[in-house]
Amino acid sequence: MFITRTIVGLLAAALLLGIVLLHGVYLQAAVVIVALIMEYEMIKTIKASGKIQPVAPVLYAVTLALPVLSYFFSDIGAIYALVGGLLALFICGITCKRYNMESVCYSVFAMFYPQFLMLFLYKMVLVSDVAKSQLMIFTAFAAAICEDTLAYYIGRLFGKHKLCPEISPKKTIEGAVGGLLGGIIGTVALALILGHQGIGIGWYVLLGAVLGALCQFGDLAASLIKRQFGAKDFGNLLPGHGGLMDRLDSTIFILPVVWLFFYLFAR
Repeated sequence: MFITRTIVGLLAAALLLGIVLLHGVYLQAAVVIVALIMEYEMIKTIKASGKIQPVAPVLYAVTLALPVLSYFFSDIGAIYALVGGLLALFICGITCKRYNMESVCYSVFAMFYPQFLMLFLYKMVLVSDVAKSQLMIFTAFAAAICEDTLAYYIGRLFGKHKLCPEISPKKTIEGAVGGLLGGIIGTVALALILGHQGIGIGWYVLLGAVLGALCQFGDLAASLIKRQFGAKDFGNLLPGHGGLMDRLDSTIFILPVVWLFFYLFAR
């Protein structure tokens, strides 16, 4: 499992690097595909409980509409995609016997998590300054990858004190500290390599600490969801990691903060 996890992680990182560097339509298409897979994993996880039938057609439609309307109409387009999806969910709940109020409520949740968070990735992809766009995207992924890597290895080597055993029994306080350091290391290292857009390195240290902490809340939030539906993983697309949702649960959680940081401080 350890070797498989490492190999798959390296291959995924190489693929990510190539697609982000290509940018343009390749990156836009990749993000839409990832969003669809993540939505599929969320729908499957909810359905696996055996009690709830999510309104899948509406959820897939919103997943496709968000990037398209964001591209043509910016933020107002994204708002209309989400509002339209919300209205469609209630209409389905009223007119289709297959769906009940529980279906609608869980579908609303599945629409906002992960798709509302993914909206900030679409915004990063559509930034006209390619170098800035790439820095934003790489910052989010570097912080999440370094946080996850250091939390995993430091937790395995030194972990003794449980962090949140009722949510994620394997996570430790020692691993959490390692994850916090990983967020700082990944964020600062990337700024030094790609250029820091006129922002002082001290701000990147602060950003890395915030991202390192938020990544862990993102991971715990995903664990909480999986426990709610009795699932071990969201999927099995990535051997040793689970599904895309399992791999990106931390990343999507920090996307709004990364976007806000560069929106406020970058030249």
